[in-house]
Amino acid sequence: MNIQDVTFEQVEATYSGRHGCACGCRGNWWYSSNVKKLESYNTVNDRQVKRDLAKFKKNAHLVEFDDQYKEIFSFETENRLYILRLLEGK
Repeated sequence: MNIQDVTFEQVEATYSGRHGCACGCRGNWWYSSNVKKLESYNTVNDRQVKRDLAKFKKNAHLVEFDDQYKEIFSFETENRLYILRLLEGK
């Protein structure tokens, strides 16, 4: 799958944080309003999700697609880890 083909409607969540962990302790997970059921601790922020999707498209040459899970894109910069998770089945 190509990141350039991904639309906002397909995105479940994005993450931006420092290297080392992606649980949320070193950065933030943002969820889109496309998610039907969220835990109370999840933060919906469509604006941030759209920003992060734009970052992925701008840095497409760095983006890796996770062949094992099929719904995960990621890329790293010198200081940050970015993850984009698609809605299941999208």
